[in-house]
Amino acid sequence: RACPVDIPILLFKKKFNKEIKEVFNYEAGLDPEATPPLQTFKIDEPTIKEKEW
Repeated sequence: RACPVDIPILLFKKKFNKEIKEVFNYEAGLDPEATPPLQTFKIDEPTIKEKEW
């Protein structure tokens, strides 16, 4: 365990993976040629609907 208050760190990993799948349609390890979404920068990300607030 890495958390001093006993929060299971694996829960964070699972939550982040779920959010990245939903927002960027990306799953780590499926395509070795794909660039992970958090290693790229785009002014307008087509899968994020931030301008529809």
